[in-house]
Amino acid sequence: MKGVLRIRTKTNNALKFNDDSEDHNAYFSRLIKLIPAEVLTLYAMGQANIPDEEVWAEVIFGLVCCILVVFSRAYATSDENNKPQWSAVLVSTISFMIWLYLESPIFIILELQIAWLGTIIMAIWMFLVPYFYKGEVIE
Repeated sequence: MKGVLRIRTKTNNALKFNDDSEDHNAYFSRLIKLIPAEVLTLYAMGQANIPDEEVWAEVIFGLVCCILVVFSRAYATSDENNKPQWSAVLVSTISFMIWLYLESPIFIILELQIAWLGTIIMAIWMFLVPYFYKGEVIE
């Protein structure tokens, strides 16, 4: 499991959307690896069980999940020869925080959520990230 989410790119950095298996999946591979699905699932399950009146529990659980994104992504992007890919950890954490803004009832309760704006930010973020974040270069 350790190192399984390391993001790598070829030295030519070309995104070719054709039938070449590795080039065809380059964009989608980076996109999938940058979405912290394991913590999204944990948050959704935990949040569904926290009573609505327990606002502080929601806040604390959201913060704990942000920390878990950092922990799980640092672990999963490192291996015995490489340190964590901190830029990938940062991107995953930002992705989670945008998702948290959209899904957490806390922002609705505090009247801080603008759903349409959050949705647009998430869509643009998830579209652009695989283009500007390539990961480490492999020969």
